Amino acid sequence: MEADLVQILSLYRLNQNKLREVRERLSDLSKRDEKPEERILEEAIRAIPPNVQESQRGDALMEILRDRRYPRYRQKKKEFDEKVKSCRFPRGIQVYPQPWFEEEGFEIRGRVNSEGEKEQLVQALQKMTVRDTT
Repeated sequence: MEADLVQILSLYRLNQNKLREVRERLSDLSKRDEKPEERILEEAIRAIPPNVQESQRGDALMEILRDRRYPRYRQKKKEFDEKVKSCRFPRGIQVYPQPWFEEEGFEIRGRVNSEGEKEQLVQALQKMTVRDTT
């Protein structure tokens, strides 16, 4: 069975670190869900959208396993991404959450090229820092 998993995972062109991460997630999910690792892997592979390019399938597999292993993280990430989108940051500005959402706040990176972009950034930051009371 071990050899089967390695053979299947080799099709996804994962480097050694990513391969180790996938194996750890499979092991964690297997213990938690009381299912064989092979079955969890099969389910994850079936969940990869068909339109994902072959070169991106390994990352998609890792994301699916991460989301299954950490469902609250997935929900927090979705909420964060929706909030960032609704704030309408200027093009070229990236907004990142704190790792694993362990702390409040976020990080921004990018370049402001005009007074208009500066104003748009200020407005977006103001929206981003308003707490949801719903």
